[in-house]
Amino acid sequence: MTREIFLPIELIGDTAVDFSKKLTRFNFDIEDDVIIYLTNFMKANGRIEPFGTLMAVNAIRNFRSICSTKGIRCKIKYTKETFLRNTYARSLRFFSSLGIDIGESPTADYTGNADSRFIPIMKSPVKSIKDAYDEYSEIKKIARRISIVATNGNQDLYEYVNFCLIEIIRNIVEHSDSRYFWYCAQRWPSPLGGNLVEVAIMDEGIGIQDSLKEELGDEDSKDAIKFALYPGCSSKITTKYLDTADNSGLGLFMMSEISKANGDFLLGSKKNFIKLSSTEQEETNSNINGTIVRIRFDLSKLKEYELEIEEIRNRALELTKRYNVYSEKKKYAPGTPLPNLF
Repeated sequence: MTREIFLPIELIGDTAVDFSKKLTRFNFDIEDDVIIYLTNFMKANGRIEPFGTLMAVNAIRNFRSICSTKGIRCKIKYTKETFLRNTYARSLRFFSSLGIDIGESPTADYTGNADSRFIPIMKSPVKSIKDAYDEYSEIKKIARRISIVATNGNQDLYEYVNFCLIEIIRNIVEHSDSRYFWYCAQRWPSPLGGNLVEVAIMDEGIGIQDSLKEELGDEDSKDAIKFALYPGCSSKITTKYLDTADNSGLGLFMMSEISKANGDFLLGSKKNFIKLSSTEQEETNSNINGTIVRIRFDLSKLKEYELEIEEIRNRALELTKRYNVYSEKKKYAPGTPLPNLF
């Protein structure tokens, strides 16, 4: 029996997350073949965004890997390039990221500049950073390159995006055990998207839950994704020259605070997913191989960068003290009342 699965016409946050969940409902014990159809997606011209695109890439790559392990034939059905309507997906390197010979490879260099409105999917080896003489300088170099294209000369926005990208990439290098990380970005000018910029980065590593297993233990592992956003909670630091890092020890907390104050922040890892904004916190289930992060900024909400960073740092230091009390009590005084972190 052959099972048919169709990629949604639009690859935005909700549709991509739903698609990844749909793949988890596939019964590997009774199916022999599966076909993933991209044809409707290719012939339409639906909206696609960085996060949605990387989420779909992650889901399909992981699904095909599982099929291969279980001896199930998995094919991707796509239309000829001459009939392609969604040419932006080709420019974004979506098809080539799935091993389809349409568009440039995600490993190809990108020669965009500050006038560009997007950064196509890029697949970067973690090993090249770890092998560098100065890991942190390599991380900053990559972050700077993405930020210049994503922010189009807006200095305040550049500071925010660059800060967040350094944190995301450093977390991947230090904690993910992933061979590669993938990233993509889009800037929508005012008439089209309300002054928005979106950056998405993912890895295909061990996930936050396994990364924090030693730190949290079994009792708190169910809340690993929330603990990962709490200042002071971290797995072992491995990056060389970390003392030179501007944001050392504050990590995902500062990144999420900056993002939700000026737009929103999404973090997904394995089966857990959280969305934060100034007005809501939403938690749901997901199906992610590794970890994926989205930061989205609304230019109209940006504050003065240095002032906001200082406010968030001060808040982070206070919360770090609170987490340290929690951690010490849990380890050395089990049974005593613990502070409520969330």
